[in-house]
Amino acid sequence: MQEATKAKILTTLLKPVTQLPVHTDLPRLVHVLTISKNQKLLFTAQLGVPALSNLENTLIVLTQELLGQEQKKIVSLITSLAEKHFLIGKDQPDKVINSILTEAFGIPGTPIDSNPVVKILKAMNQSVMAPALIELKMTLGIQNMTKDVAGSWKINVDFQEGANKEKTIVVTSLKREQHISNMFQYQWCLSFVFQATSPNSSDVQCKDVSVKVTDLVFSEDVCKKPGLKEEVKETLKKYITDQNILILAESKPWTQQAAPPPTPPKIITVRMPKISPVRDRSASQSGPTSPNVIAEKTPTT
Repeated sequence: MQEATKAKILTTLLKPVTQLPVHTDLPRLVHVLTISKNQKLLFTAQLGVPALSNLENTLIVLTQELLGQEQKKIVSLITSLAEKHFLIGKDQPDKVINSILTEAFGIPGTPIDSNPVVKILKAMNQSVMAPALIELKMTLGIQNMTKDVAGSWKINVDFQEGANKEKTIVVTSLKREQHISNMFQYQWCLSFVFQATSPNSSDVQCKDVSVKVTDLVFSEDVCKKPGLKEEVKETLKKYITDQNILILAESKPWTQQAAPPPTPPKIITVRMPKISPVRDRSASQSGPTSPNVIAEKTPTT
């Protein structure tokens, strides 16, 4: 990634959450969001559940992992705020998300942007992702223009703990781009690395951001444009850290479009703690549903 692109992304990340499209992007991206710990899946959105319900559970899991002793009080507050703002049949989380964030994570005299949960959420919107994609498009050039592949967006938040208990959070966004004449398709991966400011602190800071190309395929029609395959491979080579991607691009069929994340979480069933049952508020008014954090598949975005 070019230094100018990295600087632009990090500068955007420092903007107040109310000046970023988090309130509009997060409700639609939560359906493709997974949360893991040391690559073991903790949470994924439930199918057929309104966005605000999945957002509530996302905020609960992030709070539990990030806020330590404070988490019980805030989890209870998130639950009450969701009940306050949720309207059956009028699921409009973009209208209330900033209010929920302010009320749940705001401290008088302290901007909500200093809260670690809010810092992680700010890495999940199009404004911080756009500079990386623009760089990739400009690198390929106008002669190789691409369009996004619908339903290909995936986001993972992975909590990692080192041998000395140091805390690292990696927010990874995956999306696919396709040549406008369908000659090739590639998957790009944007990663934010957050680290705790001190061993016993819940505060985190973004220490690095990087972009990689993690998959590349060509259609059979690429032979109609002599030299195109070699040009694309040479252009994208600097974004590819696994040289097997270039090797496999020679033989991988076009239909094999979806590549796994660079560090896929190991999918196991993990129940939510009793203090915060995962609920579908739209399913029943008789009480919360049983926790169920594993979805069969991810719906398209």
